[in-house]
Amino acid sequence: IAIVCTGLRPGEKLYEELLIDGHGEATAHPLIYRAREPGLEAGRLQALLSALEACIAHHDTDQALSLLLQLVPEWQRQPLTNPRPQPATGPSPTASP
Repeated sequence: IAIVCTGLRPGEKLYEELLIDGHGEATAHPLIYRAREPGLEAGRLQALLSALEACIAHHDTDQALSLLLQLVPEWQRQPLTNPRPQPATGPSPTASP
């Protein structure tokens, strides 16, 4: 079987980032590191996820995004590039007979 190196495909990564902060604690093995990542305790996580679910059900975008920032502090909101169309405010057109 011939092996052919074709290079990276679109979207393929050169490496995988396994640590959020990019730093790991050394272990006895020179190539193994231990992550000490911040996290939420289970009760707080469940409360935030329940609140997020309620916001989504009630279409409360601002509060949902605020909760997302609490759940994922590294996330940064980007402006919408293709916002949802707004409903027409004028009289609706009528069909001609």
